[in-house]
Amino acid sequence: MYNNFYDYRNIYSHIFNLSYKYSSQYKMGDLADYINNSPVAVRGYIYNLNQMLVNIVISFVYIIFLIQVSFWNSIATIIIFLISNKIRKIVLPKVDILSAKAVKNTVYLSESIIEKFQALRLIYSNGLNNFVIKEINQKNN
Repeated sequence: MYNNFYDYRNIYSHIFNLSYKYSSQYKMGDLADYINNSPVAVRGYIYNLNQMLVNIVISFVYIIFLIQVSFWNSIATIIIFLISNKIRKIVLPKVDILSAKAVKNTVYLSESIIEKFQALRLIYSNGLNNFVIKEINQKNN
């Protein structure tokens, strides 16, 4: 069974081997997210690369098989592929923009939550509970 502790230990040692000036540029929550998400992200990249290579090989096998079965069906399939690829090139940039906005909002929310939790006693003692809730709700709308 794979042990995640090894990954986390390597990431911690990498962060603490950086200079203080460089590592202090990051906020505490960002560093925690990097540490927690890095092993999962690397495994995801490797899995996706593997899937991409398998899909390429399967696509070539399908193309060869399709050409042997019917040349005209092969031409129709290639035309449909080119049209769908063009549509994908139009749609994906818009999805990327929306995704970047969603990530930006998520980062802000995470930063706000960590900052507010660190100042929890101060917020409650000064009666700023409703102000904090309104601030987070306004920023995410």
